[in-house]
Amino acid sequence: MDLSALVTGGAGLLTGAIGSFFSSLVSLVTTKQKNKHELNMIEARIKEMEAEAKLHIEELNVKAAIQRDVADSTSFDLSQRLGNKELLESSYINKLFESKFGSYIGYILVMLMGLVDILRTVMRPAITIIMMVITASLVFNYYGKGFGSSLTVSADQLMSILDSIEYLTFSIIGWWFGDRAIMRSAKGR
Repeated sequence: MDLSALVTGGAGLLTGAIGSFFSSLVSLVTTKQKNKHELNMIEARIKEMEAEAKLHIEELNVKAAIQRDVADSTSFDLSQRLGNKELLESSYINKLFESKFGSYIGYILVMLMGLVDILRTVMRPAITIIMMVITASLVFNYYGKGFGSSLTVSADQLMSILDSIEYLTFSIIGWWFGDRAIMRSAKGR
């Protein structure tokens, strides 16, 4: 065999090996870049899905809050309408007075209904005034004089109690005066 053929064959073999090596190297770099790109795309999709889930949870929380407010408003409206309903229609009372025995029951019933109407009429201002007096007394005694050493509850507990009484007072006042506003709007004033 000729030396030039051996050199040519060796050079061809070496060139083929080097070409194969560089081709494999380029393929490896390309695959790494492709995998890195796919990994980045997966991470971006995960972040996108997390953001969508958070938005969905926020949306559900807002819808739940709206439904809760609507339910509160509906129950308040229902309590206002049913709380002021007449106990007994006057036509039934008139039928009681038509008979002799029924007239005695009618007198007793009318007297009891009158008592209930008086109590119902007096209840609103009485509860409001009593709660306002209690609240004012507590606020004056504890806010005005400070917290003494003879208290058996901590200052935080006392503030919680005062906050609760304040909340109840304003709830009662809101309920009573809300009733008047609803009645006015129902009558078209």
